[in-house]
Amino acid sequence: MPNGLDYFSNYWDKPELKKEFQNFTDFIFGLDFVLWDVNGYWDDDYMPFSFFRDGKVVSSVCLYKIAALVNGKQTFVYQFSAVATLPEYRKQGLNKILTDRAMETIEGTPDLTFLFSTDMAKPYYEKYGFIPSKEYYVSIDPSGCSGKMDDLKPLGIADKNFIYRMIQEREPVSGIFSSLNDKLTMFHTFYKLEGKLYYIEEPDAIICMERKEGVLTIYDIIARKMPLFEELQPYLPTEDIGEIKALLPADKIKPEKYQLKELTGNNFYIFGENKVSSELIVPFTMQA
Repeated sequence: MPNGLDYFSNYWDKPELKKEFQNFTDFIFGLDFVLWDVNGYWDDDYMPFSFFRDGKVVSSVCLYKIAALVNGKQTFVYQFSAVATLPEYRKQGLNKILTDRAMETIEGTPDLTFLFSTDMAKPYYEKYGFIPSKEYYVSIDPSGCSGKMDDLKPLGIADKNFIYRMIQEREPVSGIFSSLNDKLTMFHTFYKLEGKLYYIEEPDAIICMERKEGVLTIYDIIARKMPLFEELQPYLPTEDIGEIKALLPADKIKPEKYQLKELTGNNFYIFGENKVSSELIVPFTMQA
């Protein structure tokens, strides 16, 4: 144990430690987990490994054990996230110790262990043994779409119970690679997808999407029965849209005209084997 530091893991049942972790992530990443927590969606599968000094987090690693569908099989994949150390405690090997301890909890040989790195952290992950890897998205021809954003029903936090019920009852977005973790999807609803959710009564689906700089990005499709892309076309806007960028596999929505393109800028890393796909698409709402 490093001098003067206390080690804790899996401490969500200790309110004072959980609160200090939330203060730490807010300070380091500007991410306030309180909204996710107080609304009842905090997930014990999001596992912390942390060093404390005088009751405050000084270094932490989180490992998310994510229930997933991989090539038709229900399993788990693992994602490292919220890896950080306070500036005054860096270059002491603390993250290495915590990463080692997190690795020891991984069960068997998972289909995928991954993370998304900052530019600054890339040398650390590569030294540890993570391998920079390509990920892809589905680029869809927008011709044939005829909708307008103004005609769609937006959803917000006030609709959280309806959204969560839809998530719980949803069909996985892909048979190749899908998250089966309802609470992680709700995390995105509160944070990254706020203002980007739209409900379509027929085919009874929530489309998570954003129009920006000539691109319509589809982050997720939440539906009890996954619609085909042609069923969504009457609702998807076309004005000033040159590309539809779907951050999910295409095996269920089956667009007529599409191609896979490399997704850049995420600094995607894999540890060990990738048993999912050689042209991997990590669904957006699987990213912690």
